[in-house]
Amino acid sequence: MAEQAIGQPFPEPLAESLLRHNGMGHYDLLPPFWSLLDVQSTVNAWQTRMKIYGDEPAGAEESDPDGEYGPW
Repeated sequence: MAEQAIGQPFPEPLAESLLRHNGMGHYDLLPPFWSLLDVQSTVNAWQTRMKIYGDEPAGAEESDPDGEYGPW
């Protein structure tokens, strides 16, 4: 289960969207290079970011624009 792999539950709106659509299947969402990920891609993206950043974003200051999304 994706939530177990990440270690926390998805927010309800995300879980509902994934149950209904499971991502978009293509990468044409605006702004450029944004897309709605499917469940497996969400887990993969999270695992990749955790390998790069570890707990750093969780400890970022609230005023830090990279605190929520990281420098990506």
